[in-house]
Amino acid sequence: MLDDKWHATIASLIAATVNSVTLNLVGRIQQLGERYEETVNDLDAEIAKLESKVAQHLAAMGVK
Repeated sequence: MLDDKWHATIASLIAATVNSVTLNLVGRIQQLGERYEETVNDLDAEIAKLESKVAQHLAAMGVK
């Protein structure tokens, strides 16, 4: 009878810990997904666009 009481308490604590760890992992994975959602191709396209703007500004100032 005493073993059943402790078994339920320990099982409950383990389940709560597993749930907490799972939620933390999911949150961290979401953070990483947001951080790295832009692909290299997206970044390359942005760089090319900005390089073009810089080149236009330099040309307008007479810099070759």
